[in-house]
Amino acid sequence: MRKLLLLLAAAATADDAAIIEGRKFAILLASNVPDQNPGKVALARDKHGVRGLIAAQPFAAGDVLLAVPLDRCLVETRDLPASLKNAPAALTWDIRLALQLHDAILTPDDPFWVEYGTLLPKVEEMGLPLLKRGAELDSLGPELAEPARQQQHRLRELDFPREVLPALDAPDDAWPGTLPWAWALVRSRVFGATSTQVSFDDGTSGTTDRFAFVPFVDMANHHAEGSAVVDAGDFFIRLRAARDLAPGDAVTISYGDIDRRQHYALYGYWKPETAGRGDL
Repeated sequence: MRKLLLLLAAAATADDAAIIEGRKFAILLASNVPDQNPGKVALARDKHGVRGLIAAQPFAAGDVLLAVPLDRCLVETRDLPASLKNAPAALTWDIRLALQLHDAILTPDDPFWVEYGTLLPKVEEMGLPLLKRGAELDSLGPELAEPARQQQHRLRELDFPREVLPALDAPDDAWPGTLPWAWALVRSRVFGATSTQVSFDDGTSGTTDRFAFVPFVDMANHHAEGSAVVDAGDFFIRLRAARDLAPGDAVTISYGDIDRRQHYALYGYWKPETAGRGDL
């Protein structure tokens, strides 16, 4: 009897957490995305406890599910602007975007990002190789372990404080640190944005790619046959229905045609060998 009660209590706690997450998502969406009806999509968990976006109303193929202003996103250019001309080569766009995200969710400057950060996966919930070390990393095999070690060393070419980037031999309770966590979030949830003009250190200017960490849209899970597509414009990142959707259907996107090892390196879980068109 006691075991049953404990199981029921655990289930109730999980249900309560899912309800709280869903409400917070809806409140943040309504207050930070102009003209967005928060009842169009929702954040929910399926019967397996997997969290993702679902349609809360019917949609036809091509309909806009979400339209997030680019100025509500965190954006970084591929090429270094002139203001960072003396930056080390290791300070690539993904690390610069990780620094933006790190400061946004862990400092009180923008209350939106502080709140949204509580919806993002915790470090212990993420399986990316760059967050692992020792035997746990070795168990993935050299094809995944060696690139992860190179990433870890590359990050440490940059002189960040130990409280955000601990040493490779740091105690377990300090590993992996908040900056690698933010980097893993960027690598697993970033989207391409439209190109932009940038000034270079030689006084010239040109066009460079941009990448964005897009709140709300980043909650869409992967599916081999995604039910939605991401459409990047000059002022908005839109999530559009790729097919007709009914209320309760999962809103998913395809991560593209990458092999299983690449998939694990980027997202921290193995790409399914086969996939149907399941819903939440």
